[in-house]
Amino acid sequence: MAVINLINPYRFPTAPPGGGSQPSLIAVGTGTITSASDAVGGFSSYTPALNDFILLVSSTQTTMAITADVSGWVNILGTGGEYNVGSALGTSYLYHWVDAGEVSAVTQIYTCAAIYSPSTETGYTHAFAVRGVSTSNPIDHIANFSEATAVTPHATPVLPGASLSNNSLVIVGTARDGASGSGYGTQNPTGFTQQLSTATNNDRWSGTYNSPTTAGVDVPSVNLTPLAADEYASWAIALAAI
Repeated sequence: MAVINLINPYRFPTAPPGGGSQPSLIAVGTGTITSASDAVGGFSSYTPALNDFILLVSSTQTTMAITADVSGWVNILGTGGEYNVGSALGTSYLYHWVDAGEVSAVTQIYTCAAIYSPSTETGYTHAFAVRGVSTSNPIDHIANFSEATAVTPHATPVLPGASLSNNSLVIVGTARDGASGSGYGTQNPTGFTQQLSTATNNDRWSGTYNSPTTAGVDVPSVNLTPLAADEYASWAIALAAI
């Protein structure tokens, strides 16, 4: 069992209250790690706006190797950062701000090119387009949790209230090791709403917390039941309001 909590270095350990309305999840989609090097996420119905926040959460069935930062993208875990679970699987968290050219082109597919080592196994991505995220301090807090042995259920990490501001949007998820085909099915655990559940490459589940955050109040862990027990990695991220 492993747990990691990372606080945005541009925020104080106790985050100040948020100043605006909760960010809005505009679109969700999926994608792949293509040619074992590009993280790709796309939306089937999405009209971008300037400074929309595009988040790509990717996983592979082996440990991940991240290259240098890609222009226009930020690695939430820092330069070269990834979250690996033994030799079972790896996850990454990359974001991008929609620019004027993408608004004009009505871009619906977003690619973080050559972010992975060429030896990285092909994987899968859950993509999120969020509007109203703070452009100066977008990440209140990110936390990871994992199990390196086959277990069920799969738990997401707690987000500590001391690192949260008011009105952040919380997105959580989990990815299991092993071949696709089992998945998580449809699950809407108490307090959370499913956004994506896929059984391609790594089986994946992603959802949102139903309430805006309150500074000083934890966002709880949630249990997800895979259709087959396995090693897994899970994550929770709070996106700060403007």
